[in-house]
Amino acid sequence: MSQFVTELLKQGHEILDIEKTPIYKGFIPDAIIKFRKKDGSIKHLFLEVQLSKHSIYEKYYNINPDKDPSIPNILYVITDKPQENHQIRNLRIVVDDLEMHKLQFYFS
Repeated sequence: MSQFVTELLKQGHEILDIEKTPIYKGFIPDAIIKFRKKDGSIKHLFLEVQLSKHSIYEKYYNINPDKDPSIPNILYVITDKPQENHQIRNLRIVVDDLEMHKLQFYFS
């Protein structure tokens, strides 16, 4: 998680809020991060670091960011495991490797 935040800062984004392992709507994400991009837009995301074979997606199936704007609408997954294509209603999922090669692409 600290590497993710460091990479955001290196790209010039401003961290507005970080909640590490919060209890959120009955489940526990690794973190919830809110940041302001260089262009001024605000991004709010769930961060999951998946290093085990256990799926992390099921706990997100019952959330709906469209009905509650306080719910992050991005799930950013950092993993070293092969991933299938997961889709969750109204939640954009970004799956990245441990070096976070997609980070600059998605938030530049």
